[in-house]
Amino acid sequence: MEKLGINEVQKEFDDRLDDIRKKYDELQEEFYWNKLVYESEIKFEPVIGQIYHLYDKDEGRFLSLIAPNEWDMPYVESFKLKHNRKWKRI
Repeated sequence: MEKLGINEVQKEFDDRLDDIRKKYDELQEEFYWNKLVYESEIKFEPVIGQIYHLYDKDEGRFLSLIAPNEWDMPYVESFKLKHNRKWKRI
């Protein structure tokens, strides 16, 4: 009986730890993308809810309204600005 109990408890802790690791990884990724966008060149005031596109250039990265299929620039990723000023990768 005790062996069964400890195995159940161990599984519960392992599952909870896996959930924490997953959330941590998601948080790290979210931070990475937000840092990348905020460190890029932005020559306009972004509007909440609008979709923007991040591109590479020789001097770094820049954010644009122009979609990747509308020109030939080294595309990185697309984002939407959320109400909390965080960028959501699309």
